[in-house]
Amino acid sequence: MLNIRRVVVIGNGAAGAENQCIGLLRALGLNDNYELKRVRWSGDSIVARVLRCFPASIHVTCVAWCTPVCSWLYPSSTTKLDLWCGLDVTSLVQEAVDGARRGDGVTVMVCSGRDTVVAAAELKRRAGAAVFVVQIQHPRCDLRRFDVVAAPKHDWHVSAAASAALPGNLVLTAGALHDISPAALLEAKREWAALFSGGAARWPRPRVAVAVGGPSARCTYDAQALADTIVSCIAAAQEQWASDLAT
Repeated sequence: MLNIRRVVVIGNGAAGAENQCIGLLRALGLNDNYELKRVRWSGDSIVARVLRCFPASIHVTCVAWCTPVCSWLYPSSTTKLDLWCGLDVTSLVQEAVDGARRGDGVTVMVCSGRDTVVAAAELKRRAGAAVFVVQIQHPRCDLRRFDVVAAPKHDWHVSAAASAALPGNLVLTAGALHDISPAALLEAKREWAALFSGGAARWPRPRVAVAVGGPSARCTYDAQALADTIVSCIAAAQEQWASDLAT
């Protein structure tokens, strides 16, 4: 059982990624008191911009090899090298190590998203046992760089026989983690009750909900394209069913 002194969520600013961290903390009963730190890439670091063009495994390895060497040659350069991680790793490591030495406990770091992988790996490498790092989603690098990796099964296309050979620190989930709880659903039901107060005459069944995600590197769209797609979906639904609800 970990003696936890501090819980830190490291996010990338994307609600879909950060909510997975919060959902995990909720399930563990640790969501009452956590800090949110976000990875922010500075345009001042040409090296960071170049490294982000490579796969996460190469980015992580470069930082892990270069940071100790540069720190030894130029002791004052450590904080500048944090630009390669997009996060003030040095301060977080120092605070975690100091707390562990005082016997206050371990700092738990919960991270999600490609942008957090390098910072998470570097936090574990530098702080060691003073931190317990959980990386959500497939990090696309050596899983041994983290204490636990929680990833959905669809990130690992392996057979049932091959799954036995997966790393011991990998936890496969049925789908993406989330922060939706029974209490949250009940509260949402109350908030939406007024919308449906007109009864069956206003919103006849069946009803269709359209969940819209944000644009990504592999799926880009602008506001007009999104609006056109939703209108098209609604029109198709109206032809088949009596009513629809787009959210």
